[in-house]
Amino acid sequence: MSQLVLSFACVRLTLAGCGRSGDPDGAEKKSDKPRSALVMKSLATIFFTMAEAARVHQAENGERYELIFGSIKDERDLSRQVALIEGMVAAGDAIVIAPADSKALVPVLRRAVRQGVVVVNISNRFDAEVLAAGGVTIPFVGPDSRTGSFRLRSCLPLIPTRLAASHWRRSAAPG
Repeated sequence: MSQLVLSFACVRLTLAGCGRSGDPDGAEKKSDKPRSALVMKSLATIFFTMAEAARVHQAENGERYELIFGSIKDERDLSRQVALIEGMVAAGDAIVIAPADSKALVPVLRRAVRQGVVVVNISNRFDAEVLAAGGVTIPFVGPDSRTGSFRLRSCLPLIPTRLAASHWRRSAAPG
């Protein structure tokens, strides 16, 4: 949850610094407050918790920004997440996104960045090669899962084999 709050803080600071006013197409905003969109990759427990944390943060800071929320049912509905992003570009100043795909969403977000929308990546880091090939930089706020995986791998020999096997069977059991 702290990565989400940090993401919104980054977005607010960036919007305050860039002084974006009005939409590029001339559409009128409902208010003068920046609009931040949270686009989630599913409504699974961790993402539901993050969405609730965002709603609480916005409620506590309602005078500073508006929150627009969107999510897909599960991580396989990529076309729906693209549609959500396109809608958020038209409606908001910033997008905080937990992408369903680290590569396929880069083109639509590149268009958003080029239209002046601030984009912050959470949860699933965008593919660095695809970002570079697209000529776009999207900051990532969150844990380094790759480093964590390597650290875990180095600790595995320290876990007694029977204990690890017992836990694995329990956690892998259907339920």
